[in-house]
Amino acid sequence: MRAYLEIAKKSFQEMLSSRGEALIRLLAMLLSLYLLRSFWKGLYAGSDEVQGMKFTSMLTYATLSVITGGILNIFGLLQVYIAYWMARKMRSGEIVMDLLKPTDFELYLFSHSTGRLAFNLMFSVPVAILAFIVFRLEPPPGPAAAFLFMGSLAIGYLLVFLIDFLVSLIAFWTTQTRGVGGFTRLIIALLSGSFIPLWFFPAWARDALSWLPFSSIYHAPLSIFIGKLKGAEAMKTIAVQVAWALVLFALSRVLWSRARRHLMIHAG
Repeated sequence: MRAYLEIAKKSFQEMLSSRGEALIRLLAMLLSLYLLRSFWKGLYAGSDEVQGMKFTSMLTYATLSVITGGILNIFGLLQVYIAYWMARKMRSGEIVMDLLKPTDFELYLFSHSTGRLAFNLMFSVPVAILAFIVFRLEPPPGPAAAFLFMGSLAIGYLLVFLIDFLVSLIAFWTTQTRGVGGFTRLIIALLSGSFIPLWFFPAWARDALSWLPFSSIYHAPLSIFIGKLKGAEAMKTIAVQVAWALVLFALSRVLWSRARRHLMIHAG
């Protein structure tokens, strides 16, 4: 366990050294907040409610969507950071040195990503507080909703990592992940509720998407925060998140085992 904590700590320190990049990302987040607020304000012009959703609730959802993206390091789209990292390592041959480390490779990458997550939290939380004050956003309905939101968001982060890791393993066969990475980002953008909540989809599409892992990244935790999902319905949604996390984790172990054997065969 100590080794993985050290990996996360080192990753956090590496991010700290990129202050210029962090400032640019912070400005991008603020610009995204302004543009999204303008978009939804225009859509709600002359009306306080659309599709059963009040403007303040929608603004809260949209703001949290941007901030959540900053925390998860995806900014509204899934940034396949691990996938690009893996492809670069495969092309250079450096992946061999990582595999020789006395750690579980998937846990090693998870720890590395968690260090980046801690860095993102350091910047995103103050922005969230400022946004709630300036935009007068709605707080969660109560302590229970806030607790369920944090739990759902944590599972959402785990799902982001698992999807990212699964995409990255393609590099063991192709040494290139940009195509599938771009496709993954598109799927996440369309199906996760990051830009447009699933309530605005047709009923049949909304019901189908609610059972897919993508909606668990954004739509599930944000719906809990604004009180759209409550009580038993919120617990059911979290149960779906947990189920997908278990399925994707099992799939990642199987695919990782095959990817490792594939590398060993071709490397001799």
